[in-house]
Amino acid sequence: MLSIISDSGVCIKKDESDGIVIVPLNFTINGESYTENFCDCNGDFETLLAKGTAMTTSGPNLTAFLSAFEAELKKGNEVLCITLSSRLSGTFHTALAAAKQTRGNITVFDSRFTGGGQYFLVKKALSMLKDGASKADITHSLNDLRERIRQTFTVNDITPLRKSGRMSNVRLSVGCILNQKPVMSLQDGLIEFKEQARDNADIIKKILESMPDEACEFVINHIGYERLATNLYNVIKHERNDAKVRIRKCGPVMGIMLGLNAVSLACMTRKPC
Repeated sequence: MLSIISDSGVCIKKDESDGIVIVPLNFTINGESYTENFCDCNGDFETLLAKGTAMTTSGPNLTAFLSAFEAELKKGNEVLCITLSSRLSGTFHTALAAAKQTRGNITVFDSRFTGGGQYFLVKKALSMLKDGASKADITHSLNDLRERIRQTFTVNDITPLRKSGRMSNVRLSVGCILNQKPVMSLQDGLIEFKEQARDNADIIKKILESMPDEACEFVINHIGYERLATNLYNVIKHERNDAKVRIRKCGPVMGIMLGLNAVSLACMTRKPC
């Protein structure tokens, strides 16, 4: 049999997690260490973030992946591990090192996304697994699907993202000076600045303009920005009433990386864009 493993960056709900093993990401707030859970099982982490002064994140360590892999290999299972983008975190490389150390039948797949984009890939793998597809067939389909996913997001305060080093400080400083909100995207696993937005209505307009007309399914992730996320949901349902739209909170790790009041929209198309 085949087992699907991912990390908590996928932002999946507990009631959706049947058939998948989640290896948690880690974070510290004011010297206290925590592990991330399913996206609806992290408690009131937003209050923790709001009060935090010293916050860091880290991917699962080697032991965490070794334990997850070895548990499945002992059952006689193959493993397909789908991680968040290798260009945002060391999680992919840690999983790869663990796979090499166990020397089992393990494939580690770089989603090149996090949150909704990663979610699409994990759900596709689970769906194909239930239909009896092989690991090779699933991996082939994931490579195709990855090219049909787009992900765009905005943040209220660029300081956490600037400190993370995941995007150019020079380009980010422009949005700060002009007191506008940056609209960014994940391109080939990296965060790239796209443009600036004046207010929430402009944010929604520009995020949706970045989505291809062929998009058929959407995932909205948010951190402390429920009103904007809900408005975005309503606009999508109005403009594309046949589209499937999910809305959910991000986890604490993404919250630390992006800061409070951030919204991400991921979409997938039926055919390559």
